[in-house]
Amino acid sequence: MSLGFGRALRTVGDSRFTRESPHYLDTSTGIQLLQAETPRVRADKGLTFTVSAIPITGLTRKTAGPITATILAALLRLAPADRPYFEANRKRFLDQLDVRLKIWLQTMAPYKGTRVVAVHETWPYFAQRFGLTIVAVVEPNPGVPPSPSYLASLIQKMRDSGIKLLIADPYSNASTVSRVATQSGATAVTLIPSVGGDPGASDYLSLFDFNTKRLSQAARPAQ
Repeated sequence: MSLGFGRALRTVGDSRFTRESPHYLDTSTGIQLLQAETPRVRADKGLTFTVSAIPITGLTRKTAGPITATILAALLRLAPADRPYFEANRKRFLDQLDVRLKIWLQTMAPYKGTRVVAVHETWPYFAQRFGLTIVAVVEPNPGVPPSPSYLASLIQKMRDSGIKLLIADPYSNASTVSRVATQSGATAVTLIPSVGGDPGASDYLSLFDFNTKRLSQAARPAQ
């Protein structure tokens, strides 16, 4: 979940967002963070906000265990009488995830080691889990359009290195994506970073179904 700047400012000092609050939930507890701490905004009085985010697109069994355990603990603080219901739902989800993960790994196995360029810093967990190597991003500073010189250098690097896959997001600048893909000779593929971003990604598991299928189709050599 992302907060607008004004809304973020209003939450500063709100007791509901302190660690002591029963409503507080930090799902990053107990997992390895990748590229997750980047300064974004500095307010007039010197207050700096640091955004720590774990893209949902990277959460597979290794991280889903501790994350769902953290969510379970938070739910139990608020509704302890519902423990059996919450625990059964968590177990069912993890069991389903184990089954689907085998399918995703099989789908992605032929592309392990593939070097790719991403438009945004959205995919480190996804890439790590499925053995992709993100060598560069089109937009190195989130929210700041890349300079013409940077784009020219990146395109040349992609041509020289033979990088043939460009991962975009639905909100990526279409003109920039088209330019990089066309001039580098790479295939652009748009993956979905969150549930609901596409009708085919209506829940967590179908999100991974959608993205692994779409990426494997884009990465498959032309017949």
